[in-house]
Amino acid sequence: MARIGRSIDISVTALWSALEPERDALVVVSDHGQVPIFEIVRPNRALADAGLVRTIEEDGRLRIAPDTPMVAVSGGAFFHLYLNLSGREPGGVVTVAEAPELLRRAARTLADLEAEGRPVVEKIFTRGEAAQVGLDHPSSGDLVVFLAPGFAASAGLDGPDHEPSRYYGQHGYLASHDEMCGMLFARGAGIGKTRGGEIPATAVAPMVARWLGFELSTPGGGFE
Repeated sequence: MARIGRSIDISVTALWSALEPERDALVVVSDHGQVPIFEIVRPNRALADAGLVRTIEEDGRLRIAPDTPMVAVSGGAFFHLYLNLSGREPGGVVTVAEAPELLRRAARTLADLEAEGRPVVEKIFTRGEAAQVGLDHPSSGDLVVFLAPGFAASAGLDGPDHEPSRYYGQHGYLASHDEMCGMLFARGAGIGKTRGGEIPATAVAPMVARWLGFELSTPGGGFE
């Protein structure tokens, strides 16, 4: 980490030295933080073991069957769980009447997952509740599941429902964790000398636009 930090310092210094402070500004920003992990979780494996995901074997590997009742699509430390809903999904097999009970069973299976005595899942949102975390979108899952820090999700089926991770960092946890915060450094023309507080990631672009002398239609925020 120290070596990486020195490399970033050298790069930023080189950029700054190429600018004219009276005219130019330098903005350094990251898109997210990072959390150490120790365990990989396979939600589709856990759901398959509970009889909620159907699998088939192709070329010696397990795959999700076309007529599975549901599937988890993972990204980092969270995943969307989609029902294979008749009338919504091509070839859907789950009726509207069956959906609530299947979602309850899936939520219970996932909430009960543990590794080394620790709960794997931190929070489960229904599609109707997903607005609480900014995920009120038609493409969001019927369940949106956030893992607890220390765990990361894999969509794979081969192997147990959890095992030690072969890599050591991940993002995508609930934004309420301080470790998920990114960083922002700005210096130069039009930028005040201040130590800004915490701002939403969505406020960065409008704030930089103001420094450049124009406004974005996206709601802003940030600091001057």
